[in-house]
This record gives sequence, C-alpha cells and structure tokens, in this order.
Amino acid sequence: MADNDSGLTRRTRRTEGSDSAASTDAAPTGSAPEQPNAARTASPAVLSDDRAKRVIQRAISALWLVIAVLVGRQAKLLDILTDVALYRGMSFQLGILATVVVIAVYVELRWVRPQRTGGHRPVNFAQWQERYPTAIPVATLASCVAATAWTVAFWPFWGAWTIPYLFAMLLGAGSAVDFIIV
Repeated sequence: MADNDSGLTRRTRRTEGSDSAASTDAAPTGSAPEQPNAARTASPAVLSDDRAKRVIQRAISALWLVIAVLVGRQAKLLDILTDVALYRGMSFQLGILATVVVIAVYVELRWVRPQRTGGHRPVNFAQWQERYPTAIPVATLASCVAATAWTVAFWPFWGAWTIPYLFAMLLGAGSAVDFIIV
C-alpha cells in the first residue's frame, strides 16, 4: 500500500516540474518499470476471487434448489396441484396471473428493452430504477398480490406451514434462475 502511495507522490512531483523530482524518480534497483495500463488489466488473483465467488454463489443456489425440492416433496405439492379444489378458488388464478406479471417485467427489463434500444448487454439491476421508473412499482405490487394469493390458495392444505413452505419454494425457484441464465 505504501509503495502505491510513494509512486503517486513521485508522479505528482514529476508533473509539477520540481528539480528534486529527478532524485526521487529513480526507480529502486530490481523493481519492474511502471506499466500505464496495469490498472485496466485484472490480475490472476482477482480473476480467481471472482471465480471463487461465482462457485460459492452456485453452491448456495444448488442448496436452495435441493431445499425447495425437499419441501415440495414433504408438502406433497404434486398431490395438491392435482386436487380439483385448488382450482375452484379465485386466489389460485390470481396468484398465477400476478406471478406471470412479475416474470414478464423481469424478462422485459433484462432482455427485451436492451434489444429494442440497440444494446446487446442486459440492463444492470442498479439502473432499472433510473431508466424504467414504473417497472419496479408494478413488479412490487404484483409480487405482493402473488404472495397473498398463493398463501390464501394453499392455506387449506398446509395451514400455518403455508408461509414457510412457499418461502422455501420461492427461494428455490429464484435460485434456479442462476442455472438457467448464463
């Protein structure tokens, strides 16, 4: 850290044009010459850190997928989805509709809008609020409606376990996106 600071002071002295800069500019013997583009290139250590973070993120996503599958099996989700009584209530259809709206907003912001504007890279999550101010409130409202509707729809089957079951399955479904999207 101190070497970077002394290099910075050497460069500022050199640009100021002082006569004493010549004596401080001399590189110590055995050191590598300064590279102007060194800040632009990533070192192998930085690349391996990014790779390690990605591996850890994938492992956590896989864990949530496994938890969601186990919760779905414990809650007998497939048996419940084949029950006709589930589809009689309006809350199930409302939950499906709200979930489709959330997914549509995500797909629109992530892939469709960048293609329309001529960009090939998806919009960064941090830029969504600035570039598309109405999309986030719509997705938030749809998420709240979906959470409420799914809870009401599955409450007769799971009772008080509905919220933890849905939470675990939601995180599992969200983690699946990590494996689908490259």
